[in-house]
Amino acid sequence: MFWADDPAPSPLLSDLHDLIDEPAEAPEEGGAVVADPRFLRAELERRILAAAGEVESAEWALDRTREEAAWGGAEIGVGLDVEPVDSELETARWSLDQAVCRLHAELHRAARQGLPVEDIARAASLETGEVGAVLAAPERACEDTGAAGAAGGLAAVV
Repeated sequence: MFWADDPAPSPLLSDLHDLIDEPAEAPEEGGAVVADPRFLRAELERRILAAAGEVESAEWALDRTREEAAWGGAEIGVGLDVEPVDSELETARWSLDQAVCRLHAELHRAARQGLPVEDIARAASLETGEVGAVLAAPERACEDTGAAGAAGGLAAVV
């Protein structure tokens, strides 16, 4: 469980997996390694599920931050007086944008590896049309540039 004053949650996907775009491999007798489609499919679905979980977590954190701002009575972004709530909201929005970007990268990766759109949608808990829209859009690199100009929320992006 996360609280508003907790640091940003750590990603469910490690940075190492982001650098590797190769199929999962299963050990074979004698120590040799061979690519096995069963392991590839399971690995792709696991990565999609983890990325979708990051999006859910980031959406929850943003909703929680908004709720606390509303109940706290702080005026958000009035004139030049920037409340601490503004930075908390910006951080939560940025985290959501990054999580959505990582999910999109995983959807593209699975499609490149030949996973059917229906299976990708089921793993991500999305509609097939939403996944199709993501895959039709050009893939973009996830950058640590903040949320300026980026769409917020999964529904706005997919």
